[in-house]
Amino acid sequence: MKNITEDLPKEMRTPMYELDSLKLIMEEGGIKLWSKFWKEISILHSQERGYLPTSRKELISSLRTNTDWNTSQIVELVNNIERIEKQFPSYNLKINEHLKRVEMRYNSIIPFKPIGEMMIGFVKEDGIKVYEGYSGIKIGDINENFSINWNNNITLTPIQQRYVVDGIKELKENII
Repeated sequence: MKNITEDLPKEMRTPMYELDSLKLIMEEGGIKLWSKFWKEISILHSQERGYLPTSRKELISSLRTNTDWNTSQIVELVNNIERIEKQFPSYNLKINEHLKRVEMRYNSIIPFKPIGEMMIGFVKEDGIKVYEGYSGIKIGDINENFSINWNNNITLTPIQQRYVVDGIKELKENII
């Protein structure tokens, strides 16, 4: 059975990678996120494809020039975009490209995932180690009893610590 996209002439069809990106947004955030933040998602999508500027100042200027929104609406929209980029990194092409490079560099057993300002992953390397993917700093070593020896030179938020602990539990359940 044909879908509506297949009925369009080839030059008017949306490329598959565009649809995959939008599908990923739906999987991560669901229809509730999509319906609440459709403006922000549309702007992020346009920025990643080069139709809108990515710098905050230029984006605000562009929106002032090309829309009838007032300054407070524009600033609120841009602030929401920045929050969405941090909470849902799959919307951020730069983070995704970095994530692919990190995955290629390390032999991860639990894939790297952006958690707050860090990208955390579990790596099989002389045992199991937890790394921060942006800097390459080791967060800790997991010993054979599935307890972690933390690196005291790196500070994690409670959410990041919870992610590491949950990852250790997942490893323990899968191995035992």
